[in-house]
Amino acid sequence: MSRRIPFVTAQSLSSYMNIEWNPEFLKRRKLNHKSENKPFLETIAEIEIGTESLAGTPARPIELDHAIPQFIREHDQSEICTPEADMILAFCNNSNFESLLNGRGNNAKCALLDERNFKGGGVQVRTQKGPLTALELYKALKKPRFHSSADTQDSATLNAESAEEERPEPDADRRLIFLTDLDGWSMLALIGTASDSQAPALRNALYRHVAAQTFVGVTCASPGYFVFQLAFHLPYYAWRDTNIPIEDHRRDSRGEPMRELHDVSFLNCKSDALHSFIYEAQISCVVAGSDVWRWVAYCFVDSYFDGNDDAQETVMAYYEDSQIDGGVLMDPCTVGSSPLCANIEDPWEWFLLVFRCRLDQIRSEWRQVVWKVRQSIRDYEKVWVHRYAPDPSGNRWFGEVREQKEEIREPEKWVAKAKNLLTLLLPRLTWTVDECERFMSTYNIYFDGVSDAKHIELSRCGIQTSFEDLKFQVKTLKDTADVCDDFIKKVSYSPFVFPQIFLACH
Repeated sequence: MSRRIPFVTAQSLSSYMNIEWNPEFLKRRKLNHKSENKPFLETIAEIEIGTESLAGTPARPIELDHAIPQFIREHDQSEICTPEADMILAFCNNSNFESLLNGRGNNAKCALLDERNFKGGGVQVRTQKGPLTALELYKALKKPRFHSSADTQDSATLNAESAEEERPEPDADRRLIFLTDLDGWSMLALIGTASDSQAPALRNALYRHVAAQTFVGVTCASPGYFVFQLAFHLPYYAWRDTNIPIEDHRRDSRGEPMRELHDVSFLNCKSDALHSFIYEAQISCVVAGSDVWRWVAYCFVDSYFDGNDDAQETVMAYYEDSQIDGGVLMDPCTVGSSPLCANIEDPWEWFLLVFRCRLDQIRSEWRQVVWKVRQSIRDYEKVWVHRYAPDPSGNRWFGEVREQKEEIREPEKWVAKAKNLLTLLLPRLTWTVDECERFMSTYNIYFDGVSDAKHIELSRCGIQTSFEDLKFQVKTLKDTADVCDDFIKKVSYSPFVFPQIFLACH
């Protein structure tokens, strides 16, 4: 792979994105395979119980559970101030390794795993296991990621092994992990299998996803062994018309759902029978690697709000589509727009492709929400104005001032609810736009000098298009808030609607 990633200094970026590309990322770095194949959680547990030096003495499930808080905390964090750890632990509250390993956890198919390498100019793919439960994912990730005794071993070396020996699966230089509706059980599967070098990236991915944070960018900070991280975390709202709300089944230790829903049926002024809800949702993707050849990608997608609808994004749907008429398995991280057999080796190219696809997805969801809200407010204004339009005959009866004031309160209450909704939507969309703008403003710093960047440029153009549309949606929400303010002024001060109040005030 021929490419050059430029040096990036802290002065080039925003104050909270202090990164510097380590030139070691451009080399095929020497890895400690023993460390990469061993879950960091097991190392922590063994240290805590004093069996680290005893070979063949694995930690028990209960000891793994006790080691989770230490895994989640940063190296320099105390037990007193750990909001990240507290939030993750709250959603792992009802999950434990003993139940997971005994098959008593969530047995829903929630994951897809793709592992392959590109050594010797070819492609070696591990056996595709199809949709996985949390336990099945745990078992798959527990298998050694690297089998070769030396980092220079290539496909020719593997082919020279005795045919009589059981050949291990190829090294998983590139590992893609896709999860829908991340819960405590799938978190355990990831926490229980991540290596020491992968732990910081996974920790950040879990916290930002659970906390529904907004972030787009690059970090290259890790204690000890440097690992780069490419990440985006995109919160959004999804509008769905359903008879009953679909609640998020993922609960923390207090019984609170990971994502909230909001009943917005009041906006349907033309149809009282229609029930509408907006659902909090999050899409997160983190790529973490030791160099540009060996990296792991985590992609977490919320889809709970579609229930059992055919439109719901599920691992089963992706897999079943691949089984029709000799189809191929598409990369679920790209919303099924790119086949896994495209064999994208470059972490930047893959990350930007996924970012483009997922940003376009949330752009569509935001467009739906913004259009519905704006149109509903316009419809309500039309209905109300028509209801109280001036009567040319002069025969309209107006009640007393007290009755007119009561009549005014109806639209005031309605508009207040609409503005509260806008207050909920606008900050979240604005944060996404700000993060995208920050990322795009430093884009050339990241990609200046990248060789053969055709596919990367296509992704950049797609990202820019979605970004511009999201900026327009922010402006639309702000304009809609102004429409609400103007409408209330019309109601309160129009001499044609409530003449006695108008005369009393003027």
